[in-house]
Amino acid sequence: MLTQDFLVLGRISIEQLAPNYIHAYSFTKILCIERTEYQFVEVCEHPVFGKMLILDGKPQLSTLDEHIYHEVLTHPAMLAHPNPRRIAILGGGDGGILREVLKYDSVDEVYLVDIDRKVVDICRRYLGEVSQGAFDDPRVKPVYMDACRFIEEWDGKPFDIVIMDLTDPVSLISAGLYTYESFETISSKLSSEGILSVQSESPTFSKYIFQVHFYNITATIRSVFKHTILAREYIPCFGSDWGFTYASHGEYLVRLNGEIIDEELRKRKIPTRYFTGRVFEAITRIPEAMIDEVKKSKPVYRGEADKYIEERRRKLEELKSLIGIDI
Repeated sequence: MLTQDFLVLGRISIEQLAPNYIHAYSFTKILCIERTEYQFVEVCEHPVFGKMLILDGKPQLSTLDEHIYHEVLTHPAMLAHPNPRRIAILGGGDGGILREVLKYDSVDEVYLVDIDRKVVDICRRYLGEVSQGAFDDPRVKPVYMDACRFIEEWDGKPFDIVIMDLTDPVSLISAGLYTYESFETISSKLSSEGILSVQSESPTFSKYIFQVHFYNITATIRSVFKHTILAREYIPCFGSDWGFTYASHGEYLVRLNGEIIDEELRKRKIPTRYFTGRVFEAITRIPEAMIDEVKKSKPVYRGEADKYIEERRRKLEELKSLIGIDI
């Protein structure tokens, strides 16, 4: 069994999805390799998946299928709200979520909050087909800081939509945002009918390798918000199904269904490549066994997440000393 959840060997990238189960790519070209202050960044080319963004050995997107992930994470929340004007995107430095949000004429301002400006710069240079010029839109307000601190310190008008497009909760960059305390803070920064959308990890695999995983992430969100909708969609470049959670205290989200989505897409003239009302109805049909496991899971609190991250950091340091490679 691999002792770390990724390895990069020349032009081969291997990710561990579960014990004794790996997911690997062999790339035809490396466009960029850079270690930033926060993470190891690669942009590579694959004959099937096209360009791929990989952070710390984990695929974040491919140009083949990024629209599936970005549309599913963005549009249920945006379409449920009748007039989304003020948006916060936490993470999302590749610009895919930003591109989708800016399709809405109602949007006045979008705060894109990413701790790693280098990732944004790299994506704009090598993956411009993802953001499609979104960073140049005057409605966009980039903020380069820790997203947790941004939310805690925000004292402006409430957000109508907050979208969490963060990396896996295995580092200090993102783990703190998947806690009860963080979701409570986000809740307090939303308008009365505001909606939160969260990438929630793989329902099938994340519980085997992460202590903060789909089931306790979702349980944590449900412990804070009055209403939640769970979704599950297969993302080819992840080699796995993926979870999404939409949450709100207001009633707009509760009324959302496939018919409303198709009507709102038509009325607001929102073009999508994948997401439709039919897709929404399909991805929100979560098996009862998964719902039961969410109900049995306990919320994640900040202290627990901090202990997990510290333990993971210690193990990584031991691994680096053992194999003599800076990972």
